[in-house]
Amino acid sequence: MLAERGYLQAGGGSDDELPFVNQRRRCQVRAIDYYPAELADFACPALRPVTTDANASDDEMDIDLPSWEWNFFLLVQDGNRPIGPDKTGEKTWVHISDSAAQYLLNMDACDSLNQLAQSIDILCGNLRELKDEQLAGSAADQTEPSADPDAWSGKLSNIPFECCIQEYGQQLDAEDMAPGDETTWTRIFAMFETTIS
Repeated sequence: MLAERGYLQAGGGSDDELPFVNQRRRCQVRAIDYYPAELADFACPALRPVTTDANASDDEMDIDLPSWEWNFFLLVQDGNRPIGPDKTGEKTWVHISDSAAQYLLNMDACDSLNQLAQSIDILCGNLRELKDEQLAGSAADQTEPSADPDAWSGKLSNIPFECCIQEYGQQLDAEDMAPGDETTWTRIFAMFETTIS
């Protein structure tokens, strides 16, 4: 699905692996997990540029209501390949930005949580119920919930869907790099121009 890496033919005849390739693909995937675990956290306050206008009077300054934007991830698995007996398969975390989520869910981030839950149920089947049960069970046991999506992979009722995924690179900050690692870029996958109905 998305595992293929790009290679650069070097002058000496060797192939150098590229850290990422700017590309877009149409894929058939199945959503097997999402992050954050709580649907209410799929939207966060929008970051606004701070502007100061020393000439603005009190009458011109209005009170801004908080605006919200989507920001969440889906763990997707190749929808064309059956899950092996060991419940493994190629999995990729895909970022859903504000504009991609508006297109995907056909709603703004300020819409109701109930409407979001219905859209996630269409996209992910019974995954939300399985995660809610797991969270409730871990709260009762006072233990950490399992972060392993394979824990419920045999119980999922969702079906694969067509989506568009783009790959791009993001430069790592010095604190994000492992000691001795010379990799300065990381591969990021994001969904775009995909909608559900």
